[in-house]
Amino acid sequence: MYGHRAEPAWHTPPETVDFYDLKGVVEQLLEGLSVRDAGFSGQELPSYFRYGAAVQAGDEVAGWLGELLSAVPERLDLPGSLFVFLLNFEILCRRAEVFPVYKPLPRYPAVFRDVALVVPENIPAVQVSQALYRHGFPWLEEVRLFDVYEGQPIPAGRRSLAYHLTYRDRERTLTDEAVDRHHDKMIQALSQELGAELR
Repeated sequence: MYGHRAEPAWHTPPETVDFYDLKGVVEQLLEGLSVRDAGFSGQELPSYFRYGAAVQAGDEVAGWLGELLSAVPERLDLPGSLFVFLLNFEILCRRAEVFPVYKPLPRYPAVFRDVALVVPENIPAVQVSQALYRHGFPWLEEVRLFDVYEGQPIPAGRRSLAYHLTYRDRERTLTDEAVDRHHDKMIQALSQELGAELR
């Protein structure tokens, strides 16, 4: 991925693609393949990357994405940054849902909670998401990361991860009180497992 994000126009300044454009493409690809337990982590990258992330499929590293070292676009006479991803086809095939499973529309409403957790910076966000799903079972239906923050007042060596959580019981309507109890137990479990603290 290289160059302008869109065709330059008189009313908008030219914008070049960046890491998050590439990450969005990879996320769409993984979602389209229905790859189970897909996410990103800070595992060690190949030496030709300037920076980036590892693509996780469960506990396996299924590839990498990021910006190449400046020597690569220079050799190709390309001024600016060059972004690439590499994915392991065998791992993706093994982790993909070949036949999508469709569920009927839910009869009962969802209950939503937002939570910001302060965790050690070496713990990947995907590991926190997996722990939320595990300890939020059976009511936690969706975990969506919407903010990452480092800096004051967060202590050095830690960062804040904010998640939007969706709870639902397919057999009955959940009360706020029941969700609050379940939510609090889940946060306590993450505190013991990952050293997470509520922000």
